[in-house]
Amino acid sequence: MTAIILVETSHPGNIGATARAMKNMCLGKLYLVSPRCDYLSSEAMARASGATDVLTNVKVYNSLREAIASFKHTVALSHRKRTIPIKIQTTLNFFDTHIIDDSFAFIFGNEQSRLTNYDLDLCQYQLTINANPDHPSLNVASTVQIIAYEIYKQALNKVDLKQTNQEALPTTDEIMYFQSHLADTLASLNVLIPNNKTHTLRRLYRLFTRAEPSQKDLALLRGILTAIDKK
Repeated sequence: MTAIILVETSHPGNIGATARAMKNMCLGKLYLVSPRCDYLSSEAMARASGATDVLTNVKVYNSLREAIASFKHTVALSHRKRTIPIKIQTTLNFFDTHIIDDSFAFIFGNEQSRLTNYDLDLCQYQLTINANPDHPSLNVASTVQIIAYEIYKQALNKVDLKQTNQEALPTTDEIMYFQSHLADTLASLNVLIPNNKTHTLRRLYRLFTRAEPSQKDLALLRGILTAIDKK
């Protein structure tokens, strides 16, 4: 089942309303990353309105990286503009070009600060909802409701989309291990300029994310890095 992930949510009502929005659309996998409130409070339960089972089965994580470790497709909901590009799509085309299944996780930020650049760096896609350009920010639960509806609509229509990559894709954890290996190898070769190291690595990570390597691709790349390490 597709997962909905809320990061550092501060209002229990928003978590309860999210649970309700999910159950309306047959979703039940809700993850919370460092919640700043009691997600089982009376207010959360009241706003869940019949979806309290979604709340009682919530999984809580200390970091986003930990929460998305087992997923192969991570989609961040954000209007944040970045200097390092990420695949930005809108709801008008995303659900026509992707088959949503249990390998997908949709990530939503805090009510005030939203998702950080670090959070976005962990994700493969940045998804935006078409709205008033002068006032595009939506309530967390409202955003979840729109995404949940799109997922449900796709399931109802049984959309037959052609997979662009037939090989098994790596999990987020496997990608992170590759990135760590890449950073260590480049450091050993002294090719990273100290005062620009972080920016360079972020660009390299984003390059590989855009390429959407399969598990076999990643194994090949790590084999090359290991050969370099041995030299």
